[in-house]
Amino acid sequence: MRATLFREPLDAAVAPATAALLLRGEERPFALIGAWAGGGALLGSRPVRVAEPGADLFGLLDDQPEVIVPAADGPPAAPATRIVGGGWVGFFGFELRHAVERGHPPPPRPIAVPDGDLAFYDHLLRCDAAGGWWFEALVTPE
Repeated sequence: MRATLFREPLDAAVAPATAALLLRGEERPFALIGAWAGGGALLGSRPVRVAEPGADLFGLLDDQPEVIVPAADGPPAAPATRIVGGGWVGFFGFELRHAVERGHPPPPRPIAVPDGDLAFYDHLLRCDAAGGWWFEALVTPE
């Protein structure tokens, strides 16, 4: 599947931590804020797909569209080398190691914790390192 990146600047002057609070009450919200990937933030909610319990989480990472970044004037440019506009977001727990290697069983837990969890988001809000906000989406025929 192919997806075209849609990117639109937003007229907003909100600190990422404050913007993250606006996601309260949304379905499966996430906020990745910090100096990683050059700084800024990624915020999202309402994924289009959620990994089923027991799914191969490592395998799901390969299940995403080829992202085409449109050229400023004209046809789409070559496929993007970096996924933008959305993608899988979640976590891999330490015990997911058993999917790739043998090891000691985990210690008992008073509350069961999944080995990992992923959801696919086809849109997000991005705050770049300069503080500018963008709406980004992976647009497919569907």
